[in-house]
Amino acid sequence: MRARDHSRRLHGGRWPVWRLALVFWPLAFGAMTVNVHFLALLGRAVGGPILTPWTALALGAATGVPAAFAFALWIRRLMDRADASD
Repeated sequence: MRARDHSRRLHGGRWPVWRLALVFWPLAFGAMTVNVHFLALLGRAVGGPILTPWTALALGAATGVPAAFAFALWIRRLMDRADASD
């Protein structure tokens, strides 16, 4: 039995939330990095500290994890709803 067949049998053909989050993490990482950078630019306009690109990358990586998990939960619910309507 191949690993893919075993995984399908284990989860009933459904992608678990953690796997969806793992797939979506690079997108969430990029989006959150840009958001943190622009937030720092807005903060700088009102007297906030300057944020280096490396700090924005680190904060984007850290905040990308919960963002990817929240997005994966939302997608999993949509997938379940689509499967239930069949």
